[in-house]
Amino acid sequence: MAEGKIRWSDDEIGIFLEACLEELSAMTITSTCPKPQGNKNLLQKMKERIGRNLTKDQVKYIWRQCRKRWMLWTWLESKATSIGRDPITQAIVADDDWWEDKDQV
Repeated sequence: MAEGKIRWSDDEIGIFLEACLEELSAMTITSTCPKPQGNKNLLQKMKERIGRNLTKDQVKYIWRQCRKRWMLWTWLESKATSIGRDPITQAIVADDDWWEDKDQV
């Protein structure tokens, strides 16, 4: 059984997010967190897809991390000013002064 913190690869995060989308469709995840059945399903899907026995706390941790990133991204997309997009990658870009200003907040 997996214990403690684990390092999630980009592929594993992608697999986790795909599983979350499936659970959203099955309505076992609310807008803020998985229901008990959703947690159980995510644990099973991750075991099947990445071959790891994860704990509920490990799944909750990656859920919170992904949610924080999503909330930051939606804020950057809709509310942030003085930022732009990289024309090739479409990544959100801002100059160093912008980031320094945000770090002081």
